[in-house]
Amino acid sequence: MNELPIQNSGGLGPEGLDTEPFGVDKAIPWVTYMVIAICGVIFALGLDKEFSFYIRLSRTLVPRGTAIWSGAYWGLLTSAFVHGAFWHILFNMWWLKDFGALLEPTMGRIKYLLFILAAAIISSGAELAFNNDTGIGFSGVVYAMFGYALAARHVIPLYQQLVNKQTIVWLLGWLVLCIILTVTGVWNVANGSHIAGFLFGYCIGNAFTARAYIMLSRLGLMLLILLTILSAMYMPWSEAWKQRDGIAWKEKGISLSKTGKHADAIEALTKAIELSHKDVVLYFERGFSYGELGNHALEIRDLDKCIELSPKYVAAYVNRGFSFSKLGNYQEALKNYDRAIELDPKLTAAYINRGICHWDLGSQEKAISDFNKVIELNPKHESAYFNRGLFYFKLKNYQQTIKDLDKVVELNPEKPDAYRLHAAASEHLGNYQQAIKDYDKAIELNPNDESAYFGRGISYYKLKSFQQAIKDFGKTIELNPKYVVAYNQLAWVLSTCPQKECRDGVKAITYAQRACELTEWREPIYIDTLAAAHAENENFQEAVRWQSKALGIKDLAAKNGAEYRERLQLYRERKPYREK
Repeated sequence: MNELPIQNSGGLGPEGLDTEPFGVDKAIPWVTYMVIAICGVIFALGLDKEFSFYIRLSRTLVPRGTAIWSGAYWGLLTSAFVHGAFWHILFNMWWLKDFGALLEPTMGRIKYLLFILAAAIISSGAELAFNNDTGIGFSGVVYAMFGYALAARHVIPLYQQLVNKQTIVWLLGWLVLCIILTVTGVWNVANGSHIAGFLFGYCIGNAFTARAYIMLSRLGLMLLILLTILSAMYMPWSEAWKQRDGIAWKEKGISLSKTGKHADAIEALTKAIELSHKDVVLYFERGFSYGELGNHALEIRDLDKCIELSPKYVAAYVNRGFSFSKLGNYQEALKNYDRAIELDPKLTAAYINRGICHWDLGSQEKAISDFNKVIELNPKHESAYFNRGLFYFKLKNYQQTIKDLDKVVELNPEKPDAYRLHAAASEHLGNYQQAIKDYDKAIELNPNDESAYFGRGISYYKLKSFQQAIKDFGKTIELNPKYVVAYNQLAWVLSTCPQKECRDGVKAITYAQRACELTEWREPIYIDTLAAAHAENENFQEAVRWQSKALGIKDLAAKNGAEYRERLQLYRERKPYREK
C-alpha cells in the first residue's frame, strides 16, 4: 500500500498508545524495510543449499527444539527470519510490507520494533510448545500484525484501508485451511505459530489501543507469555521434551557424522543409545560412522541390531552388504543386496552395489545386468553409466566404454574422471588426438590429477611429441613423487628417444634408479630401462650388467625375453638402444 502522512500528532485515542509527531518523512517504515532486507539476504544465501556458510548459519538461526531446551533460546526469535521457499518469503514479505506501512508510523518505530520481536518469540514459542520445534518464517508475526490491526481499526480508521472484509476473510480463511491441511496430512503448517501470533496481536490491540476487553486481553497475554516460557524450559506434556537428552545426543551424533567427525559421532550416538536403546536410527547411524572409519565388523554388529528391531529397514541391508563386501565376504554381501531388492525392487543403490559385488566375484554378465537395470530404472543415473563404462573398459570393449562415458559427460560435463576414462579408451583405440583433448579437459577440471598428466604424456609419446611427453611425465612425478610408472616412462624417453635433443642419459639413470628402488628391484621392466639409461650414458659395462639382471628374473621377464636379449646384444656391441 502507499504510505500516507498521519494528521494527528498525539495519542491514538483517549487512552491509546502515544506516538511521536511526524510528517511524511517519518511515515517511511524503515524498520519494516530493514526486516524485509534481513529476511531477503538470509533467503538469498540459502539458494545454494550446499553453501557451507548458509548451512552453519541456518543451524544457528533455527536450532532444533532439543537445542532450545539446552539453552539456544535465541532460536525463538531468529527462526522467524528464515524462509524455506520463494512463495513462502514472498507471501510473508508482501503482507509485512502492507501492514508495516500502517503499523510502524502509528506505533512509532521503537514500539513497533518491540512488537514484532515479541510477536516472533511468542509465535515461535507456541509452535515449539505443541510441535517440539519452532518452525520457520515470519507468518506468525504477520498474523500478529493482522490481529493488532483488526482490534485497533475502530480507533485508528486508517487501518480499515487494509483490514477490510476481503482481507479478514482471506487471512482467517487461510488460517483455517492450513489447519485442515495439517490435520488431514496433506501439508504440515506451523499453525501454532499463526494462531498464537494472531492472538498476541489481537490482545495487544485490545488491551493497549482499542481499550476493549482489557482484563481478558491482559490475561490472554500472560497465558501466551507463560506458554512461551514453558516451551523453552518445561514441557512435561511432550514426549520429545521428556526424552530431550537422548534426542539431543542423537541430533548431535547425526550432525557430527554429516560433517565427517565420525569418532565424535560414535561417542554421541552411544550416549543416545544408552538413553533410548530401541531407536533403530541410532544403530544405523552409529554403524555408518563405524564403516566410515573402516571398522566394518562393528558396523555389521550395529546393523544386525538395526535389522533385529526393524526387519524391513532396507538401507540397513544395503549398508550391511557393503560392509561384508569390504571384508571380502561377497556371498553374504549378495544375500543382503538381494534382500534389499526384494523389499524395494526400485532401489538403485542396491543394484549398483550388487553389480560391483558380482564383478568382484568374476560374474561379469551379472554385473553388467545390474547396471543395465539401474539405467532402466533411472536413465539419467550418472554413476551407473560410469561404472558400466569402467567394466566395459576392463573387458576391453572400448567402443562401449566411450558410449557410456559420452552419456556421463552429457549428464555431468564437470566430471574429470569421465574425461580421463574416455581418454584411456580412445588411447587404446589408437585415437591419440582425441585422447589428448579428453586429458586436457580432465586437467582443466582437476589440475592436480597426476593420472591425467601421465595418460596425456603417453598419447604425446605415441604421436612422437616427445618434448610434450617429457613435460607431462615430469609433472606427474611432481604431483606424485611415488608414481613409479612415470619415473620409468620418463627415463625410457630420455634414454631411447630417436630425437637427440630429447635424450639425457644422466637424468635417465636417476629416474630409472628411483623406479627400481620404489619396486625393490623386483620389476624387470624397470631394470631394463636402467640398462638403457646406462647405454645412453655410454656406460656399456653397467648396461650389460643390468640387462643380464633383468633377464635373470625369468618368470617376470619371459614375455619380453626376446626384446631383452636383443638389447643385451646391442650393449655388448657398445651400441645404445633407440626407439623407432
